[in-house]
Amino acid sequence: MTSTTFDSVRGAQAQPPFRHDGHALVAEDGRRLAASWFEPPSGEARAVALVSPATGVPRGFYAAFAQWLAARGYAVLTYDYRGIAGSREGTLRRERATMRDWAVLDMSAAMAAAETRREDFENYRGLGWRMPLLAVPMAIFMFSLTGVPPLAG
Repeated sequence: MTSTTFDSVRGAQAQPPFRHDGHALVAEDGRRLAASWFEPPSGEARAVALVSPATGVPRGFYAAFAQWLAARGYAVLTYDYRGIAGSREGTLRRERATMRDWAVLDMSAAMAAAETRREDFENYRGLGWRMPLLAVPMAIFMFSLTGVPPLAG
């Protein structure tokens, strides 16, 4: 079975997803973060997925996964943490970003952008079922704020 046949059996779109680079998220402290949106070929997303990068990993690493999700109907947001790849300002030695900045400021900006993108985002009830890819980073963010080990910063 070819991949084209496999995709058509699974219901994926024949057209490739749209990638929109050059977006900037703005964190609460005013820092601009490089971001990319991957949109479904139909233009209408059934849900929003937020892909938060691993420590020190640029958003481009997740492009294939984001395209795969977009081909299946998800609007996907990837971004770089401050000091990483497209979000770095100046030399790496001059960056003063901390993991707390990444969790509290950068991830919050990304979650706010994902929330804004979702048109019918009514409340957080059932978030784990409706938007599991957004619920996981949100849960990590909330636990880190409370100081629960091993997320205490």
